[in-house]
Amino acid sequence: MLCFKGVTQPLSIKERISLSTTKTVSLIFPSHVQSMDRGSDLIIVQKATENIVKVKAVKDSFPETNLTVITVDGKLYSLILYFNEHPTTLVWNFNEPHSTKTPHPFKNMIDRVQQSKSSLPGIKYRSGQVSLQWLGCFIQGQTLFFKIKLTNRSNIGFDLDHLQLYIRDHQISKRTASQELALRPLFISGDTGTLKARSSRIWVLVLDKFTLPDDKHFAMEVLEKNGGRHLYLKIHHRQLMLAKEL
Repeated sequence: MLCFKGVTQPLSIKERISLSTTKTVSLIFPSHVQSMDRGSDLIIVQKATENIVKVKAVKDSFPETNLTVITVDGKLYSLILYFNEHPTTLVWNFNEPHSTKTPHPFKNMIDRVQQSKSSLPGIKYRSGQVSLQWLGCFIQGQTLFFKIKLTNRSNIGFDLDHLQLYIRDHQISKRTASQELALRPLFISGDTGTLKARSSRIWVLVLDKFTLPDDKHFAMEVLEKNGGRHLYLKIHHRQLMLAKEL
């Protein structure tokens, strides 16, 4: 049982909050903030006033993490923080527990992608009993949706360090500098925290529409924290052209 200043059963409030590197999210609490504890140094947390906290991401596509805030009235706020290029809400007012949050603009499309069958069978990369697999490529207007499955068949959890997306050359000549373009997802749907042993999860990556020349490919890297099970998956022009319309 948690105890704070004689309160044996503090009220626990849980929320999922999206962050980006370009916008600051403000958290307004009903009473003074007593203490804060962030789960990752990839998040900046700053106390603006006695009851207002500002939060911002340091790095794009950071792994899902958390922020714990305790206020002087004994309330415990357990906040899950995840990356989103366009945060759904910039001001969270915890004085209004019943206020309605604006739904994410990609929610309906992501739900349709998650319910769709695989359209890219056989595209998979495996390392140390952990695999990364393309399940589908979809398009709606100027937006691409990639459905990805991450599977851990080992008895050791997979701690995600970071995820990187690129457009890269197929072959790199010793005499020619590599041409590489980093891509920033608009949104990542799904848990980006530790993947437990013998489990799997589905991600939906949302990106601005792009196409590929014949000499380049789209690459996705998932790196393990303090480990060597690094995953690398790529898709070529002909596969990207198979994107299904939502």
